[in-house]
Amino acid sequence: MSKFILPSCMKYKTKKMSYQERKTIANMASSMIILGAFAFYVYKYRIGDTPLNELALSFWAKSILWLIPAAIVGRIVFAILFAIINAIITQKPEKDFMDERDKLIELKSSRVTHFLFTAGFFVGITLIAFNQPYHYMFLAFVLGGFLSEQLGYVVQLHYYRKGF
Repeated sequence: MSKFILPSCMKYKTKKMSYQERKTIANMASSMIILGAFAFYVYKYRIGDTPLNELALSFWAKSILWLIPAAIVGRIVFAILFAIINAIITQKPEKDFMDERDKLIELKSSRVTHFLFTAGFFVGITLIAFNQPYHYMFLAFVLGGFLSEQLGYVVQLHYYRKGF
């Protein structure tokens, strides 16, 4: 069998996952589920056989306006479920506190998230500036927000595993 050689930046110490790491992975999963539900809703119940370019601008605006409160409620439900499942599995209550290290990790990941969200926003605006269909702009906004959030979670996991 051949052995894989990992770069030094990818060599993590083998250890038990901390509460923050489990919470970050749960947030990643909830984000994917919420985006999947939104995509299913847009495709199945609204688009159907209608081409994207024939949908009204108000459809995309209403869809994104519904996504915001649905995502908030979904996050709250997933946070409650995570706390319950985590307590059942670990058999001990975990305190959700943040020390200086956690605050620095969150700050670094939020910097990455904001940068990528801004890039997605500029991509959407640039598409409109070059006379592309407006639904590309809305798709760039949604995908830019999702990808920036996911990469922010990956950065958090990296710093938690690296030991910062």
